[in-house]
Amino acid sequence: MVEFVDVSKFYSDRCVFSNVNFYIREGQLVQVSGGFACGKTTLLKLICRLEKPTSGEVKIFGESLNRIRYSRLTLLRRHIGVVFDDFGLIENLSALSYLRLVTKLLKRKQYLEEAIDIFDMSNLLDTKIYNLSISEKYKLALARILALRVPLVLLDEPFSYYKHSQELISILKKLNEDYKMTIVFSSFTPIESIDRLDIFNTCDVGAQ
Repeated sequence: MVEFVDVSKFYSDRCVFSNVNFYIREGQLVQVSGGFACGKTTLLKLICRLEKPTSGEVKIFGESLNRIRYSRLTLLRRHIGVVFDDFGLIENLSALSYLRLVTKLLKRKQYLEEAIDIFDMSNLLDTKIYNLSISEKYKLALARILALRVPLVLLDEPFSYYKHSQELISILKKLNEDYKMTIVFSSFTPIESIDRLDIFNTCDVGAQ
């Protein structure tokens, strides 16, 4: 599903990580852990090619992203659900209008009601997104992912935004187990019982 082969990332002369190798198989729930500024967000952005590696190769769905055409990349991204720090929401819409819009555009309207029920959002549907709390906005972003039925999900530091951590863990496990989504999320604090990908000190290791 996701593979890194000798991937290094530098910004000018600053090493983010070096010679990273891993394979995430279809159906895994994986946390990317590491210290502050170790490259967790950058790693997620490399998976959906919002960033390019300095060297090495990134593959998703069996395809290399190194020399992929933009038209093909656009098609692949339709199979990836991404939530970074801006959540990707349209703030002046109501929660329901937003979900209706994205599911209509990507022809997934048949899953809308189920997503609303799973995330218990019935009392938030008429609320403008700019009036939602941070946790409610994050719940809306996750409902979007469920409604779109994407096979690969990338979440950047979800526990920084979602108020109830145990509830979020249960949600991620449900999306993974019941809906067969492969989920990769970054977390500063490792979570027990979830597969972990550590990227501590890879620059030091790569330099040796």
